[in-house]
Amino acid sequence: MTKHYSKNISPDSITGSIMALEGVKNIIVLINGPMGCKFYHSSTSEFLTIRPILYVPGEDDNEKKPVSNTFLNNYFFMQPRVPCTYLDGYDYVYGTLPKIKDAIIYLRDNIDFDIMAIINSPGACLIGDNPSLLAKELLDIPVVVIESPGLSEDFDDGYKKASNLLLDSILTNEKIKNITHKRPLVNILGLSIYDLYHEGNKAELMNIFTKMDIDTGCFLCMESSLEDIKKIPNADLNIVLYPERSLETAQKLKEAYGTDFYVCDCLPIGFDAIEKMVKDLCELLKSKNYEIEENLVKQEAEKSRAKAWYYINQTFLRYGKPKGVYFALEGNWSQIYSYSKFFMDYLGMLPECLSLVGPENEILEEKTKELLSKHAQKEEVFKDVFKDIQESKAELVFGNANTIASLKLNKHIFCGIEIALPGMGYTDIIPKAHFGFKGSLFLIEQVLNGLMSNL
Repeated sequence: MTKHYSKNISPDSITGSIMALEGVKNIIVLINGPMGCKFYHSSTSEFLTIRPILYVPGEDDNEKKPVSNTFLNNYFFMQPRVPCTYLDGYDYVYGTLPKIKDAIIYLRDNIDFDIMAIINSPGACLIGDNPSLLAKELLDIPVVVIESPGLSEDFDDGYKKASNLLLDSILTNEKIKNITHKRPLVNILGLSIYDLYHEGNKAELMNIFTKMDIDTGCFLCMESSLEDIKKIPNADLNIVLYPERSLETAQKLKEAYGTDFYVCDCLPIGFDAIEKMVKDLCELLKSKNYEIEENLVKQEAEKSRAKAWYYINQTFLRYGKPKGVYFALEGNWSQIYSYSKFFMDYLGMLPECLSLVGPENEILEEKTKELLSKHAQKEEVFKDVFKDIQESKAELVFGNANTIASLKLNKHIFCGIEIALPGMGYTDIIPKAHFGFKGSLFLIEQVLNGLMSNL
């Protein structure tokens, strides 16, 4: 499929790498590049995660002082996350290693951190310096080095590269001893702090697993610590949410440690998707001789369905919606298939435009086409659904805020609902979600209120 979107407003590979690594606790992600490469990523990471205030040593060893403006001006430039080496014109001629060395020594001597990551900017990767050897000489902690950020590749490609290199820097390929658990232990692969509602999505997944008597180990690159990552091989199962990001990671862990993995049919958005994931996990883990609780999840599913039906039915009786409403959706294949399936199967809505932002995935593309065929009353009804979202005339538009804002210039009446970042700047003090039962109800709430705003 042709990628129909404007590259200049779509998160790319370097953003994927930075946000994957910024999702690790107590890490320093150093950009080897000019200040322009850090400002957006530093600001975004600071906004998306609540981190402890950085401290510098005081005169007394037992005294700690908050970082000063002077401290922040060194590599941080008044931003608490994602320092950079502030390369300029001469560095591209004479090399960047001196500035990398100064930055590493400064950070090492002034900040406590468990992992360091160094990411070359697109310009710096053309110089040919090797910061990996230098970092390993100066530090005795795990070091992740991304020599090329991927240039024109997609966010998911950058995330995949960074998360795999992170595991390579921390884990060994030695076979672990058989560890038995009273309850099954699973890792979650594919989530990112750059996902909209990432905190609420994580909480909803943990709620489901807790009800099933399943322990969650590491949410890789989603507020995971060094110790969490070290324990990844101990799990009974790795759960892949986004194949574009983490299927390769799960395969590598299977090869290295023999850990089985489960690839979700789609994201846990909508009641059918959640119930299928729960059913599949029960079968897999029961085959490993674990007792799995299903009743609590079934009870919550029944309550959620009843609540959703009441409000959907009331809206349909009054306004004849949401059934038959056309929607446009922009995202990667996991998002396109998962949201479309929920909107079409459960709400009776129809796709007017599906626009890919991300790498190709033949399996999810085929699933999406099968979904369209199932709902097509005529053979050609969805023939032109895969197109540039800027051509959309749909009543509901799902995408990031940049896409929604640009579509406003087309001056047709629609409601935009964010499903990805960048966002409009709304501050979510109370965590929200699109995953799980509460997330599905919230998404229905957004759809119903969005339709009413167009009346």
